[in-house]
Amino acid sequence: MDIFTEKNDSIIMEVYVKPNSKEEKLEWDENTFILQLTASPVKGKANKAIIQFLSNFFRISKNQISIISGLKSKSKKILICELNQDQKNRIRRLVKD
Repeated sequence: MDIFTEKNDSIIMEVYVKPNSKEEKLEWDENTFILQLTASPVKGKANKAIIQFLSNFFRISKNQISIISGLKSKSKKILICELNQDQKNRIRRLVKD
């Protein structure tokens, strides 16, 4: 299974979030991303931190990222849309490294 699903100009990622972590980092295994955040899961702070982190990590606009399921769960589906081919290739390379 691939770590994300691609469709047209979009990518859907399965993300497991660990809030209240000591550091912020993104790791992955065969099926899911694991995102450690320093933000707490109170009043949407962790969800905002997810979008900010992924925007910086993948070097894309925050407007291209949305949480499509799991707003109140640690397991989330993230939609990254309006990607050009260069951006998709860069994301694939980042995940391979």
